[in-house]
Amino acid sequence: MSPASPALAAHLDTPIKLFIADATLLGQAAAALKELGFANVSAARAPANYFQAMRQLFAELMRLQDGVILVNHPPKQMKDAGGIGYGDLAFGDFYAGVASLMKNTRRAASDLLGACIPIFVSAQDHDIRLRIVEELFPFGIVGAFMLRVQDMFGDKAQQQRERVDELHDYLLEYFQTRKGRLLELREYKSAEELKNRRAQAEQIMAEVQKLKESKDFDKAIALCRQAIEALPTDPEAYLEGGRLLVKRKKYAPAMEMLRDAEKVAEELPAPNQEIANLRVEQVKDYVEKKRALGQPPDPAVIQGFLEEAEQNYRLAIDKAASVVTARSGHAVDKRKDMAAAIAENILTLELGQVLGEANPMVRRLGRLAQQTLSDKVGGDGVVSPRHMIQFGLGAFFDGDVDTAERYLKQAAKSPEHFHDACSRLNYIGMQLRQQGNVDRSIRLYRSLLELRPSFRGVVLFNLAVAMQSKALEMAATDSARSLEVEIEAVGRAVEAIYIDPNLPADENFYQNTVIAPRLARIIDIFGQSPAVSDQPTGPADAACRAATLRLEGLLRQGQDRQALQLLFSLAQKLRPYFLEFDRHASRPVADFAARLHPLLVGHDQPKMRVFGKILGVLVSRGALAPTRESAPPPPELTTTQQALERADQPGAAKEMAKALYRRPELAGHPGLTAEPTLSNLCREIAGKLAKIDCARFVRKA
Repeated sequence: MSPASPALAAHLDTPIKLFIADATLLGQAAAALKELGFANVSAARAPANYFQAMRQLFAELMRLQDGVILVNHPPKQMKDAGGIGYGDLAFGDFYAGVASLMKNTRRAASDLLGACIPIFVSAQDHDIRLRIVEELFPFGIVGAFMLRVQDMFGDKAQQQRERVDELHDYLLEYFQTRKGRLLELREYKSAEELKNRRAQAEQIMAEVQKLKESKDFDKAIALCRQAIEALPTDPEAYLEGGRLLVKRKKYAPAMEMLRDAEKVAEELPAPNQEIANLRVEQVKDYVEKKRALGQPPDPAVIQGFLEEAEQNYRLAIDKAASVVTARSGHAVDKRKDMAAAIAENILTLELGQVLGEANPMVRRLGRLAQQTLSDKVGGDGVVSPRHMIQFGLGAFFDGDVDTAERYLKQAAKSPEHFHDACSRLNYIGMQLRQQGNVDRSIRLYRSLLELRPSFRGVVLFNLAVAMQSKALEMAATDSARSLEVEIEAVGRAVEAIYIDPNLPADENFYQNTVIAPRLARIIDIFGQSPAVSDQPTGPADAACRAATLRLEGLLRQGQDRQALQLLFSLAQKLRPYFLEFDRHASRPVADFAARLHPLLVGHDQPKMRVFGKILGVLVSRGALAPTRESAPPPPELTTTQQALERADQPGAAKEMAKALYRRPELAGHPGLTAEPTLSNLCREIAGKLAKIDCARFVRKA
């Protein structure tokens, strides 16, 4: 922490009186306040006698016109049950004694004692400090400074630096939270009532989170109002209620609630950040409604909203630089994180998609975010993975895609930040494609796939959409090459859906109308294949086909033991696989079962003998399967078979989709339907593609 920190700048004119009994602490505190820049500091040595200190503090308070008094009173001399003497600070007794001297002054004791800040040296214990503050709550005292014990033989200069840091953080916390604590003092009768109210509010807000998860926003908003009634001095319920009202597009009451949050916690950046976010959402909603009516949006309205948003983002960033955090050696890092998070919030507003990247306010907000990342986060040596993510976003919005990719890939090396970094790379890929930079988008997606993110299916589908966009770009100048890129796009789309069959359930899936006609075509090709149309399509059949593909893959790799374990598991969990094997018969699986059957029916373990009988059912049902033509698979499916031999089912799905899209007649080739491995794969692909509702593309278009 630098003594020149601007965080305390607004408070440096506050008069501070030192009333301290400990001579060493008195000297350290006076020097620290001078170094921090406080201009009006006076000092008085508190008497060594506990009761005399009460009377002198009373006199100091009566003379005090403004400011605060840092009080380090002497301990009260006590004796334990064995008669051994010891010193006890006895905070409650001390301030009760001072208050008793004020009973004839016609002034409220809490008004006078509220200027006191107890300061003492003790082993660090956050709970003890909180208990002291609660004990002094009735006297109007809202803060206490618990300083670390120092080695009496330690380096004096280092110890003084420690005192400067401690007093900086404590004073910053005191000045920034005093208003809210004084509100609590007036609102509640005792520290116990405040504690109970806080517990009640926390319980209500926990219920709000459950309602949010179930999308019951109206009830959640009502509960936020209840939490505010329970604890009107806590900003969290105001903030959450405001966010929910914005989600419901109720901007006027949302703004009222967020303004209340700002009044309750004017030192926190969150209220201003949420007010800015509200104005941005208003702009998006306003533009969308105007365009739906076929009317041009009024630039003055947009400008007004976004200028207010910019002003509040700047306020939030300034507050983040000096906000009070939990006291630790990492307070500066936490403040940087808060500023960086606000910058990231700005960078991901996607206003450019609504107003255009050239819009002056879009560019102003982007520059504000980039400047924040540079000024508040950069310049301190090693950049953390979290900040690398934000620098990457900043570089992208500054037009430097290569630097953005480099930062994000570096951040992805951190396991904790891997998913977030990959998500941002995927986001940049989508932005590049939407901006027309299809080639760079394709390269980025291919590079992202090498990192193997958990959402690989999403990335593959985005790659497919980008490749189809590229195919359309090339169609007028190189039709042959355009077709090859289109075929690759279809293969990637099928691979994506094979990996993640839930993709078609996402509303965003149907935003990509550029690939819709190609998906419709490949769905028809697979749906018309005899390998698919001749087979039932119920849930059990799909599970059986998937099991066959897994078993065939294990057998091809010579993993007989694993194949045996899988069959044993299927005997317990998927009985139709055995009872209806004639409907999805696989020669490799049937031959494997035929080899196992005689070995198991006479096994010395009863459960294995039972398993042997079940295998006998599979063998007998397989013999009932209709004999298929023995034509070899077409050579166009060689790459599909090679992928299956590598147990790369998604890759095999991609290669089969490419082959059938190029030559649809292959879907009915006898060699495809006769080869169990290929026919099973064909049926599985068709089942996954059947989840796509092509009519939803039409509605979006």
